[in-house]
Amino acid sequence: MKNQIIASAIGLVFMMTTSIHSFAINGPTLPKTLGLEKNISFPTTESTFLVIEEDAEFPGGEEALMEYFDDNIQYPMIAKQQGIVGKVTVALTINESGTISNIEVIQGIGGGCEEEVIRVLSSMPTWKPTNQAGHMMKTKKLFSFNFQL
Repeated sequence: MKNQIIASAIGLVFMMTTSIHSFAINGPTLPKTLGLEKNISFPTTESTFLVIEEDAEFPGGEEALMEYFDDNIQYPMIAKQQGIVGKVTVALTINESGTISNIEVIQGIGGGCEEEVIRVLSSMPTWKPTNQAGHMMKTKKLFSFNFQL
């Protein structure tokens, strides 16, 4: 039976918008054929924009993000050996410069799964930051990874 990690990302733009993205990873590899939902936006605060001009973007776009996860995420051996399955949810900030910071585990399952998610997210290259009216804006993203054996 093939191991599966299914991941989804819910993007929250500080002072901007909320957009929902989803993608899947099977075992240590990501199917190259899956797409991402894009630009589902709604206001979250009084100073939130309903529509933003340019959301934060991984270098090369959504397909490159899927390839990045395909190439980098591994189902931890301890989690496999102990039969650990479940969801790891992590929040991170994409700064105005496009760098990643403030990685925080929201929900974990143990077995090294949180550490693997943090390792992969913290080693991501610099993103193209959110742009609104010529101003680069800080973005918060939530990534959920469902680890399944």
